[in-house]
Amino acid sequence: MIDPAVQHHLVEAIAVGPPAAAPRFPGGLTPREAEILALIAEGLSNAEIAGRMVVTEATVKSHINHLLGKIGARDRTQAVGYAYQRGIAPGSATPSWPAPLGCAGGQGRMVALGCRPWSAGHARGRYVVA
Repeated sequence: MIDPAVQHHLVEAIAVGPPAAAPRFPGGLTPREAEILALIAEGLSNAEIAGRMVVTEATVKSHINHLLGKIGARDRTQAVGYAYQRGIAPGSATPSWPAPLGCAGGQGRMVALGCRPWSAGHARGRYVVA
């Protein structure tokens, strides 16, 4: 027989099930790195990415350095090619992975991914999942 206090915890753990797996992005990218890669593919500079994401330019550079290493790209040009091949870039094929948390990309692509502008005055700015 199982102690009722232990039984309660056991039943609760079984009912909840295992924790949900985190979304996986191509090349092991984090959601933030995938978002930045989409913005690079859109043609934004580091300063423009920083402004859109409300982070420092140094933070953007750090993310770019990490994502370049993860995807095996030497430079931004190779990264953009990777983004288009994997469906991360705006206007590329529909991705087989979830949209980045910030839903970076062009307005048409974001509508297709179920995203909306985070405020009415920022139709070309950052997007959030609707």
